Parts: sequence; C-alpha cells; structure tokens
Amino acid sequence: MSIHFDRLTTDHVTEWARGTLEDWLEGWTMAGGDVPIEYRMRPQGDGTWIFEPTSFPPDGWERPTQRFAIQITVTETQP
Repeated sequence: MSIHFDRLTTDHVTEWARGTLEDWLEGWTMAGGDVPIEYRMRPQGDGTWIFEPTSFPPDGWERPTQRFAIQITVTETQP
C-alpha cells in the first residue's frame, strides 16, 4: 500500500516519525553504551510506553520501571 500526496505536510512527517520510532522502540533491547542494561519497551493503551529494565547494570544500582509519552513536534521551515 502506498500513499500519494501532492505536498508533504507536517502531519505526514509526524505520522512517519511516530511510526518509525514506535517500530524501533517496541521489544527487547540489549545493553549498550547509552543504556548499560537490557530492557523492554511496551506500548500501553493510553499512548504511553513502559520502560522495564530486565538486568542489573555494571554499577549495581537497580533501575525502576518508568512510563514515557512520545511527543513529536514538526514545523515546516523555508529552505
């Protein structure tokens, strides 16, 4: 399925950004340089996401489960 439009709008860009980000976030992620623990991101029914740590970081401090909302602001600018 493809979407055709005459002009790119901020709504198109917002929809693309949200879909791309949500595809990237959902699921399990291994520990890395930015976040030194394994975790899972799960979407909730109210538009928020749950961040659940599933391992202990090298520093030994347990991380709490947190809830996040994704807000995307798109503003068209002139070239």
